Amino acid sequence: MTLLKIKNLNKYNETHFYGDGMKKLIVLTSLIIILSASIATAETSTVIVKRAGDNLYKTNTGLYIETKDCMEKVVENKAVLKYEKNSDNNEIIFENGSKCTVVIVFKI
Repeated sequence: MTLLKIKNLNKYNETHFYGDGMKKLIVLTSLIIILSASIATAETSTVIVKRAGDNLYKTNTGLYIETKDCMEKVVENKAVLKYEKNSDNNEIIFENGSKCTVVIVFKI
């Protein structure tokens, strides 16, 4: 009788263990989906820019783009702006392929 109880206890623990594993898998999968969605929210747009000062560019729509260590001299050139507020991966890619880190985008 005692042996039978131990077998049943082991069977319960295996079922309980696999149940927790499935819960962990579901939580991990959900987390990956959420993180993937937040990564994809960075706005990418084509802009026309001209240099407005050191590390400062102005678009034809009145936006200002502050950059970090960017020496690109442009006058009314197309560029691709990848920007998401509070992100460390913001950048501007100029027509010639050079890239600069974007600190902030603002409008006066």
